[in-house]
Amino acid sequence: MYFVSFFETKKGEWEEIQIPLKSFKGYFYGQNVNAITSMNLEKLKEIGVILLDKKPGPFQLEIDWIKSY
Repeated sequence: MYFVSFFETKKGEWEEIQIPLKSFKGYFYGQNVNAITSMNLEKLKEIGVILLDKKPGPFQLEIDWIKSY
């Protein structure tokens, strides 16, 4: 089980992105199962960032800080 939230970036622009933890949707083997489960914040151990645009070539993502809310 993993939880996902999406955001877009703008090339060459520094942005502050806010994604509430309650907005993450549950997935299991690629299927959305958010309707039957919710994220248990007490068991949250890690956060990852994945590029999913399927476009070959270089990219850059700088992260200054991450804070939960």
